[in-house]
Amino acid sequence: MACFTCTCLKRFAAFCLAGLAVLVQAQPTAAEQPAQRQLPLIELTEAVQRVSLAGHAYVWIDSTSRANVLQAKEAFLQGEMQAKIQVRKEGVNYMLHGQAMWLQFTAHSLHAAGNWRLQVSLPTTDLATLYYQRADGSWVEQSGGDSLPHGRWAMNDRYPLFALSDQTGQPITYLLRIVHDRVPYSADIMIASDEAVLSSRQLENLVLGLYFGMLLTVMVVCVTYGLALRYGHYYRYVLYVASLGLAQFCFLGLGTQYLTPGWIQWNGVASFVMPYISVAVAIWLVRALTQPAQFAPWVDRSMVLLCGFMACMAVYEAVMPSLVGFQIANAAMILSMFSIYVLLWRSYRAGDRNARWIALGFGPVVFAAMFPVLRNFGVGSTGFLSQYAVTIGSAVEVPLLMYALMLRSANQRDMRVREQALLQQDALTGLANERRFVSKLHSSILRARRYRHKLGLLHVRLQNHDHLVKEFGSQVANAALLLTASQLRSVSRDIDLPARLQGEEFVLLMEGPATPARLIEAATQLLAHSLRPAEALPVGTQPRLMICAALLPDEMADSLGEDANTSYQWLLSQSECSTDEAPRKAIRSINF
Repeated sequence: MACFTCTCLKRFAAFCLAGLAVLVQAQPTAAEQPAQRQLPLIELTEAVQRVSLAGHAYVWIDSTSRANVLQAKEAFLQGEMQAKIQVRKEGVNYMLHGQAMWLQFTAHSLHAAGNWRLQVSLPTTDLATLYYQRADGSWVEQSGGDSLPHGRWAMNDRYPLFALSDQTGQPITYLLRIVHDRVPYSADIMIASDEAVLSSRQLENLVLGLYFGMLLTVMVVCVTYGLALRYGHYYRYVLYVASLGLAQFCFLGLGTQYLTPGWIQWNGVASFVMPYISVAVAIWLVRALTQPAQFAPWVDRSMVLLCGFMACMAVYEAVMPSLVGFQIANAAMILSMFSIYVLLWRSYRAGDRNARWIALGFGPVVFAAMFPVLRNFGVGSTGFLSQYAVTIGSAVEVPLLMYALMLRSANQRDMRVREQALLQQDALTGLANERRFVSKLHSSILRARRYRHKLGLLHVRLQNHDHLVKEFGSQVANAALLLTASQLRSVSRDIDLPARLQGEEFVLLMEGPATPARLIEAATQLLAHSLRPAEALPVGTQPRLMICAALLPDEMADSLGEDANTSYQWLLSQSECSTDEAPRKAIRSINF
């Protein structure tokens, strides 16, 4: 058995060694690997709309970034340089900081009526230059990128876009030079027909127009809400949306094309500076919404320092752009996103119900921002998500954050309304309080004198309030007060004012012209309502009301003074006298 096992192991080892030898023989050397293989020719026919250069182009990295087109052509031809030549592959990152990348590909136009374009699918490319030779041997040079004024671009587009040779019948070799500092470069480079480019731009312009139109609409609405509600957070949110929109405008190449076509230095750093400013404004907004000083002073100071650091990095990037500063700023952006969510979580745990809506609003952008940030660290490649994820995320974020602000402003507005209402309303019953009643009585008396008519007053007292407190407790007594207030509202008109004066006393001010019959009718209805059984009170218990009716202006009241306070005191004194004279009579008239 042992011999059999040893024999099997020997055979397995021999098989592995043989397989390894085959793999080594089949594996090309570094010099053979990329350059010996002939790349397929790009044939441009009528049926072709788009062709990516991935797998169709050689790549040479010029470490000095000083080689001209002739030197690059020679580099692709020389055998000793083949070890440095690679095949362009999709999604591969090239760190080009201080270097230049050359691509060589061959295209054969078989469609005489077709116009072909080469598109570098990264709007923020520093510099892209396309070279090819005419039939007479002269070189054609076309350039585009943020390091050039937009007027000197080969074509007016947000991408570096170049025209391929219109010569048909024979293959043309092209050389493309790419310069792009700090950010790992893996943008898709493709050949597309005029029709494909036009169709793509029409769709992009439609979508981006809707996106920026939505941002502008939200900003206008928030400014309007801020003015109407006097809620300062709306203005902070407008600044955040504006910074986010400008960051996307620059990142998508629209800033270079439309806003600052001649500002070379700004166009080269705008796609870095504006996101830092947007993050700083986001921290400032979240700090204003959550008030981190309530948790600990050091938390508030940390958010202030982080916000200031991102603002300083934006200034540093604009003045002295560098690879180290870029990497530090990206790390700070990740820390900022984490800090924002920690602060929102802490605020939610502290009882802020709207914090979860704010966190939900920031969620799409924070998640989407990971794609370009990871791309900046070389983890991901330049593609649809790294270019448009933040645009898509912000399109979702902006309405959600606006809704969160609306909820928060509505809550604060309700609190202010309640605070103001407490100055004029009774806290228990919701009726007007004594101060508001006197103010209303003053204006009503002036109006009654002006138009020479009478206004009515019903003074209502809950006679058995003290008995209810003693027998059943304050909860049942308060229920009787609420029931009386509800009944008083039911007999009042929209122009009348029911009010609670103090303790168990109420009053109903009935705007004129009022008549004795109308006062007695309202008093009778109120008394009838009080005699109905109520679920809020114990069985067999009913509010016992004492109602006194009066008409104002009154000569006796005016003899004491013509102000509302005098009339009010006269009403109370006359009501007390009427109660003493006829204690068992539920409805009494004072002066009619």
